[in-house]
Amino acid sequence: MLLATSLCGGKTIVLMKPSLPLRQFNFVVVPKHDGLPPRGNIIEIQGVLNAIEHVKGKSMQCGLMLIGGDSSHFVWDDTQVIKQITEIIESDRQVSWTLTTSRRTPDSFLQLLEGLQINVIPFEETDEAWLHEQYKKSGRIWITPDSVSMVYEALSSGAVSNVFSLLPKGKNSRVRIGLENLINTGSVRTFECWKEHPSIEQVSSSCNESTRVATLILESIS
Repeated sequence: MLLATSLCGGKTIVLMKPSLPLRQFNFVVVPKHDGLPPRGNIIEIQGVLNAIEHVKGKSMQCGLMLIGGDSSHFVWDDTQVIKQITEIIESDRQVSWTLTTSRRTPDSFLQLLEGLQINVIPFEETDEAWLHEQYKKSGRIWITPDSVSMVYEALSSGAVSNVFSLLPKGKNSRVRIGLENLINTGSVRTFECWKEHPSIEQVSSSCNESTRVATLILESIS
């Protein structure tokens, strides 16, 4: 990138923390949890940029649940997640829920879903286009915290976004720090927080990082 710039000109934009000195790039786009020192060329973002379309005014009667599995950050517990799903479904029978899994979701979890009032679509029957369509129409989304990239995608979609509760595993990490920041700022709610005040209607997410970053860069170079 730097060689191409020296030969042909142009601007350099890095969507990660570079291994080379920050001053060598025109723009460095990094998650806040990377903790880089303030510089004029740094643009901090929540999580990572994604291509999810931000849609306003989606139906709150259309819900989506995104289920992961065991990870290096959280302890997976089939029974705990099923219990939370059951309580969420029973809290409002008017919501039409769709649930999809991931490659990490254990088979034992799928068996426990039988009998629940929910449309289950295993990840093998989905693709990127299907998921993007679900994001576009779902007004409320629940995500297991191990699927942190999907937490940011759900927020980007403009949905009310919440996370299921799982016990942390091992030492604290940048992934968990980033998620905790979202919880502390009220961007997402944990299951415990939702259960304490289930009747409080959350405000849909206004997070639209891709558009914000693109606008900042275009305004700077125009």
